[in-house]
Amino acid sequence: MNHTLRQRNIDFMKAVRTACNNWSGYPDPTTRQIIRYVLTVPAPRFYVKFETAYRVLTRIEHGGLPANVNKQRRQMWVDIAALVFGYMKTHPGCSLGQALIQVLENETAPSFYMTEWSARSLYYNLIGKVHEQAA
Repeated sequence: MNHTLRQRNIDFMKAVRTACNNWSGYPDPTTRQIIRYVLTVPAPRFYVKFETAYRVLTRIEHGGLPANVNKQRRQMWVDIAALVFGYMKTHPGCSLGQALIQVLENETAPSFYMTEWSARSLYYNLIGKVHEQAA
């Protein structure tokens, strides 16, 4: 697994733990409630490699994304593009690569860009690995 996905998994589980610790309702929340909540809060960063993002942003600049990009992924690219191109407008002379580095290293992402199904699957997969390591 690459560094980007590993970091996403760490950040996702941290968000799950934080949501559980901060839950103020009674009774205790279900896993579904926690995951739904985590999917509504910002993520610490965008979980994409520079090379991939650069390639996609170049494509966006020259005509847009392909139709087969799923809804969450499409929204992530739209959000990254808005930040990158906005940065370039406010920093004349800044290249696409420089603006992209700025965004990937310093901006939070509006979400984890996962469906509820994907988030639950990831959660149970990661919990299973923790239990395997403990055994």
